[in-house]
Amino acid sequence: MLNSKNIWLNNKFYTFALGYLFQSLSQSLYFIAFPLFIYDKTNSALSMSAMAVAETVTQIALGPFIGTIIDRFKRKRVIVIGLILQITLLLFILVLLELNILETWMIFVIGSLVAGLQATVKNAQFTIIPQVFPDQKLEADAGITSIHTATLMFGGAISGLIIALISPIYSFLIVVIMLLITLITQSKLVIPDLIVSKKKNNFLKDTKDGFDYIFKNKNLIILIVIFSLSNLADNGIAPVLLFHLKNNLLLSDQQVGITMSVAGVGLFIGSVIASKLKKTSAGNLIFYFILVNNIGLTLFLLPGWWPILVGQFVFHFGGIVANIAKSVIIQTIVPNELLGRVSGTMRILDQGTQPISLALLGGVAASNGAYMSFVVMFCLTIISTFVLFLSSIRRLDLSVNKQSL
Repeated sequence: MLNSKNIWLNNKFYTFALGYLFQSLSQSLYFIAFPLFIYDKTNSALSMSAMAVAETVTQIALGPFIGTIIDRFKRKRVIVIGLILQITLLLFILVLLELNILETWMIFVIGSLVAGLQATVKNAQFTIIPQVFPDQKLEADAGITSIHTATLMFGGAISGLIIALISPIYSFLIVVIMLLITLITQSKLVIPDLIVSKKKNNFLKDTKDGFDYIFKNKNLIILIVIFSLSNLADNGIAPVLLFHLKNNLLLSDQQVGITMSVAGVGLFIGSVIASKLKKTSAGNLIFYFILVNNIGLTLFLLPGWWPILVGQFVFHFGGIVANIAKSVIIQTIVPNELLGRVSGTMRILDQGTQPISLALLGGVAASNGAYMSFVVMFCLTIISTFVLFLSSIRRLDLSVNKQSL
């Protein structure tokens, strides 16, 4: 049923989603097993932290160039090669370990390469959605997000069980098997070729064109401002909330665990609900659900545990729908031949706000308490909501295939 209105009954999407599920599960296992492997090898918490920094820096530094690669070559080929290289590197670690010649610097190099390849595959998958599902972008984005949030909710438990049974290093074999399943399913996708100009610029000029397009596009600039402010408020919330729950509310570990897990429920339900909202313009979806996000944040300011519990659900429910709508806007207004570069650059901007948010909100919480951090978050989201209310983004309509700039 290739043309079914229900995206989950679309054979192409089912194939794509199945591969994405195993890819997400593989990354969930890798993100736990790899740091544990580094610790077993080095007996150093500093090495674990340094590897995490190296992975993030690699993804940020390579982001624009990854986008250029995706836009210059067939995207299915980029996905397939990216998956093959990940599998090869993980098997290479096992071979080096078996030969007893694996050095710490080798682990850092291979880990950084794997991080770059993971970012490449995810960016390429983002760019093929408007090619493969041009009339169901919202449903496809929401479906993929629901898979991602489901693996956030359950992937940790599955990964912990696997690692407990067979050790961190040999968990890499399970990661390889999952990536092989992803490779098989993604290889079966039929992706229409892009119709682009035959004129070829040099690689750096193509990369610069991506930046130029973003900064000449008013709608993309507005999205960057809105979500940079929103991400500054959102990305640092987890440690502040944990501090508030333990230090101010004196909750038990069980209550803290329940509170944090409610976020995953909100994310999952939000991703499911988003696919039902196609009749609402994408800009209004962002506006309405950032307002919902703000309501959740307001509940954090109320005394007691129950407002926090409800606020966690509402906060993450609103945030995920707004982010799905943002993805659809980007896929709609950006020419497909530039989508890799634009999405790669905007992902960098999203990632770049995380350390700033953690430092800002953590610093405020340390000096003035968690409630003041919540106030700062609320002010940032109110500003982003006000900018969105005054902008042209709200008039962008999902029913239009390409928006005029």
